[in-house]
Amino acid sequence: MNVLLFNGEPEKMHDSTSQRIIKYFREKFNSMSGEIEVDEADVKGIPFFDFSTEAPANVKILLQKFQKADVLVWMTPLYHGSMTGAMKNALDWLELSSNDEVPYLTDKVVSFICWADGLHALNGINSMDSVAKSLRAWVMPFSIPVARKHLLINEEFSPEYKGRFDLMIKLITENKLVQKNINIKSETI
Repeated sequence: MNVLLFNGEPEKMHDSTSQRIIKYFREKFNSMSGEIEVDEADVKGIPFFDFSTEAPANVKILLQKFQKADVLVWMTPLYHGSMTGAMKNALDWLELSSNDEVPYLTDKVVSFICWADGLHALNGINSMDSVAKSLRAWVMPFSIPVARKHLLINEEFSPEYKGRFDLMIKLITENKLVQKNINIKSETI
């Protein structure tokens, strides 16, 4: 199973919320027995979407990561009621796959995490949900809106959020649609 952690947070400090979540997910997936490959993609260095020009190398790499993934975990801070503009811009580049045999994110499973200083992180999840469905992805019915003030206790994830992250990881690894898609991929190789 190929899992892509897609980070919409432009800030890359080691103790940022996204970096903490990525580290946690990476450690959990890597500790599982089985064949789980975890990759990361972020919005850093992705130019503004311009369909009239050749896609830069970093955009092509991003698109390859999206195509290779069986499961995507999108994460972003809430920016003015939505995902970050940089994240939406990176997702807009998926338009280049529109003529592929399997365009966009057809049949890929996507899950969401959004955090906010207040209680409105669900708005970011709703924005990501709309984009993912427009890109033909299957959205997991479990996502995690995070109230950042409750996320950490003494620099560790609170039991509440640790439990939610663990549940998401369990749902991802046990997802029947993911397993079916992996089997279909291996039969066509």
